[in-house]
Amino acid sequence: MTQTTTMQNKSEIYSILAEGLKTPTEDWVSWYNDIGREKLKSLLISFPILDEQEVSNCLPKQLDFKEVDHLYRSYFILPGPQRVVPAESIYKQWTVRNSAFALSKGFLMGDSAEHMNNIFKELDIEIPEEFSFMPDHLILQLELLSLLEENGNEEFVNEFIKEHLDWTEDLVAECTKKQWSGFYYLWIQLIHMFFHKECWKC
Repeated sequence: MTQTTTMQNKSEIYSILAEGLKTPTEDWVSWYNDIGREKLKSLLISFPILDEQEVSNCLPKQLDFKEVDHLYRSYFILPGPQRVVPAESIYKQWTVRNSAFALSKGFLMGDSAEHMNNIFKELDIEIPEEFSFMPDHLILQLELLSLLEENGNEEFVNEFIKEHLDWTEDLVAECTKKQWSGFYYLWIQLIHMFFHKECWKC
């Protein structure tokens, strides 16, 4: 693959991974079942660092909208023992500054969120209202990476991944601890696998 093709493929991968974490719609589930699964699989295995069987294991062959919608509400929306907020600040030391909470984890709007805010301001990107208190949410990070790859900023992408996407292993661990299963558990594992390989490559 040429460098341009590689960046285009990565941009599309990040975009699809982000869409998969958003509120599910019947249209998206139909797209996944019809062409999305095979499209994403093809894009992922175009990179030698990824094993085809590992990728296939993280991509259910068919999705049921009602089941996906139920899992989404249980895992991301409704208060309960399985709810998770996939924002970087929660999984990192809150701040390196002098603070009573400096070494704490589990809080929103830490140093990583502040840095993300600054990046979005520099790029003149408006953060959606729903993410105003978590600009370091995984969806926004994936969408930013898609944009950066689309514009050919590979050096910044590599630095961003090393600095901001080193927490996905902890995210997978929490999902496992909270006994996740099904589509979203596999999707989070897929995201971690891709970033782990990318970090190793950088």
